[in-house]
Order: sequence, then C-alpha cells, then structure tokens
Amino acid sequence: MAGGASLLVVFLIGTIGFSAWLTATAKHEYVTDTVYCTDRRKEQTMTLAGTVAVSGIKYVSTFKYKGEKIKLKDKNIYNHVKINKKYRVKIKVETYKNGTKWYEIQKIIAEK
Repeated sequence: MAGGASLLVVFLIGTIGFSAWLTATAKHEYVTDTVYCTDRRKEQTMTLAGTVAVSGIKYVSTFKYKGEKIKLKDKNIYNHVKINKKYRVKIKVETYKNGTKWYEIQKIIAEK
C-alpha cells in the first residue's frame, strides 16, 4: 500500500513538473487581432468545500479565431460582448515545442 502511494506521489510531482516545464519553454507573444463571438452563456456551478456545497455562476464567452474556439470565463468580458459580433482584442499566444498553440483573450479593445 505504501509503495502504491509513493508511486502516485512521484507520478503527480512528475506531471506537475512536466506541465511547468512545457509552460516555461513555450514561446509567449501578444497580438492584436479580430475575433468573432459565437456564444455567451451563464453556467450554474456547484463545488464542494469540505462538506459544504457552494454554488455560483460561471460566465462563459466563446470566440472564433483562426479556425480555433477560444472559451473565456471572465465576467467583465462576458458583460461587454454580444453574439454574432466581431471584436478587436489583445490575444496572448503560447506556442509549445511540439507546435501546438494556445490562445487567451486578454482584453476587448473595440467592437468592429
């Protein structure tokens, strides 16, 4: 039993370390470009904090950018966008060593 627990701890530490290494070695850049809002919705959430259930609302906006979907959970941006509208935005682009890209909208600059 102790051997299995030790193996699990080593695996978790290795996974966390590998994720940190991938993020640290990714190329980070910021671009200003146009995105298209395809969806915005509120989602009811339920999480457990010990033995207490805590409910809340998650504000999700979905954008289309270069054939990719960017989902953003940010109430401020949710409040400023409308479906089927284009927006000029600042985007953080992370490019990993294997060529995959991850996009995150930093802020809305203007509606187009």
